[in-house]
Amino acid sequence: MTYEIDISNAQRLLPVDTEALKAAIVHGLTLEHVRAAVLSVSIVDDKAIHVINRDHLQHDYPTDVISFQLEFNEDFEDDRLDGLSDEAEDEFSEDTDSIDLGNDDDDPSDSQPEVSDELRAQDASIEGEIIVSAETAMNMASDGHWLPQNELTLYVIHGMLHICGYDDLTPDEQAIMRSREKVIMGSLGFTAIYSDESR
Repeated sequence: MTYEIDISNAQRLLPVDTEALKAAIVHGLTLEHVRAAVLSVSIVDDKAIHVINRDHLQHDYPTDVISFQLEFNEDFEDDRLDGLSDEAEDEFSEDTDSIDLGNDDDDPSDSQPEVSDELRAQDASIEGEIIVSAETAMNMASDGHWLPQNELTLYVIHGMLHICGYDDLTPDEQAIMRSREKVIMGSLGFTAIYSDESR
């Protein structure tokens, strides 16, 4: 497996452990059985992500995460990343759900997610960009009683899953994507609590 992950922090509101974020992405890619990945992650504030959301998705408001899928190759047979197309058409996706997260202090049997065994990017090579708002993470983290860094990690994992081929446009697809988020976040030691799910 070959993973090339570049993280840039273009905001000063929240100190960010970029190495921990990178480790979380590698962990998520490994659980998804992705063969190779080139991912660029930009950590910005609400003003910057608002501009991207407006200009590329025609949504005139800030959001938590936006992902750009640049390449998805299921026929990848080589561990090298040579030959990835620079002319692939961008695919855009976003998530604006209100998400609360908290540490798992309850009985583990009560919080085990319903796991989807469908891995959308198994043995594939992927390339993409993820933009996350540290400012939104700061604002949302208190609702879930956990650190903004952990909220930010969820956003990055969510964006990574979009690039892996998951979406949340229908209830069924949302359930599959959330199950993958919960598996990855759970294996990092955290339990995702969503605002539209019973606690």
